[in-house]
Amino acid sequence: MPESTIDLATRQQVYLERLKAGYSSDLTGLSTELRAEIRRVFSTLDVETLDELSRRELNRLLVQLQDAQLSVTRSYIDNFRDGLEEIADFSAGLEIAQAASLDTGILPPIAFQAPTAGVAFKRALSAPIQATGDVLSVFIRDWPQVDALRVNRIVRVGWAQGMTNQQMIRQLVGTRANNFRDGAIEVSRRHASTVVNTSVQHVANTARVEVWERNSNLVEGYHWVATLDRRTTAQCKSLEEIYGVGKDFFRPGKGPLPPIHPNCRSTTAPKFVEEYDFIDE
Repeated sequence: MPESTIDLATRQQVYLERLKAGYSSDLTGLSTELRAEIRRVFSTLDVETLDELSRRELNRLLVQLQDAQLSVTRSYIDNFRDGLEEIADFSAGLEIAQAASLDTGILPPIAFQAPTAGVAFKRALSAPIQATGDVLSVFIRDWPQVDALRVNRIVRVGWAQGMTNQQMIRQLVGTRANNFRDGAIEVSRRHASTVVNTSVQHVANTARVEVWERNSNLVEGYHWVATLDRRTTAQCKSLEEIYGVGKDFFRPGKGPLPPIHPNCRSTTAPKFVEEYDFIDE
């Protein structure tokens, strides 16, 4: 049972980090599929060095590579988007359940009214991700295209330099000796992980804000709660120093909301109305 608003926020963040870890595990499998598709496309070439390809043949190769990568990522994105809708409902429900379990002494328990089904996720879709300014649907949609274009640029350079097929494959896929961490697909995996982590954080926090604003008779704002370790940014630390639980707070719509940078792990805690101030202590 949460004992305070800071307890409530940090426990929810633990759940989110577990969800992110699960998605990261899925991305490892996605990278394996991408490496296999790249090898397959290059296996169809009947040349030993890329400069043997005409410009038209090079362009055909680039289209094949892009289509192969997008075919792998498309189903993952569809599943991920469906998962985000579930995270929105989960986060809103968890906020309501944990707030109700707070010890309010002789005062009535915190009884939040739940948002209508799907409303929290719709808000997450329309609210800009404060880390980038993108809306969620565009942020997710553009991720595989960015990675496909990165691969195509590398192949163009390899064509200009007369690389062999095997040299190009190693540059894209990486080497087994380095557990494939030295290839372009590893850069794509890290980029995808950033998109996933940032999206999850945005959806979860937006869902909680939807709960608070629907219950403005009980919540008048929110505090900033940073995950404090060596990876915490100076920006997130400074926000907690000023707007942490028991300190100042932001009014709804008048302050930053996580994620404020890619891979942000900061969250928020409700600032209850004055009669419940003792919970912050």
